[in-house]
Amino acid sequence: MTHQATLILGGQTLQLLPERCAFWQEAGVLLLADLHLGKAAHLRHHGMAIPEGHTADDLTRLSHVLHRTQAREVIICGDFFHASTGQSPAVLDLVEQWRASHPEVRVSLITGNHDRGRALPPLRCGIELAGPTMWRAPFHLIHDPAEAIPGGLTISGHLHPLAALSGSRGRALRAPCFWWQAHRSCLVLPGFGSFTAGVAIQPDPADTLHVISGASVVPVPAALCRPTPPRRRFSSGCPEQASSLPPPDGE
Repeated sequence: MTHQATLILGGQTLQLLPERCAFWQEAGVLLLADLHLGKAAHLRHHGMAIPEGHTADDLTRLSHVLHRTQAREVIICGDFFHASTGQSPAVLDLVEQWRASHPEVRVSLITGNHDRGRALPPLRCGIELAGPTMWRAPFHLIHDPAEAIPGGLTISGHLHPLAALSGSRGRALRAPCFWWQAHRSCLVLPGFGSFTAGVAIQPDPADTLHVISGASVVPVPAALCRPTPPRRRFSSGCPEQASSLPPPDGE
């Protein structure tokens, strides 16, 4: 049994789901970001021994959420595929089969930093390309929260936020979270993909966190989120691979 949290923004109800996505109740829209499908295939292409199954698992999880919420539309706030080299025949077949199983659901992609050139979804995937921004009143939907429009309400992705909390014996526990950035009036969605890196965030005191813990989403005061030294090297605020890993196309 899942336990979700509810966030009211601009008079609209967002159900924050433990599957790392949000359901906009009034519009019947499922909001998610950063699937990075085919990342394992991308790494295998470069000779790394990475097991298969991540793409299938993520698409199955997405199907379960669509069934439970009865969402009529999916909006992805950037980074559908990880790289063009991740678009193996097996990965594309899985995406095509998933899309065919939900013909009544409209799927739109707001382009992120990984969605460019040959890494864009091919036509067979049935994904509408919305460009870098989308306006669905009262929300501006983008990829990078740094591009939030002042004075508006924004929903974004890009950062793959993790809340670092104190555990037993002083150890830090890291968990994906929904991060409301008060100074930007921006909700940052957790990375949806199960094979994506994350970055431990350092929220402002006025921010709001909803942390995913198993099948539950629980509010956590920003003051409990402890700063931790980065385990990976990041650039431009985006969690990327360590320098020893092959970069996506064009990076």
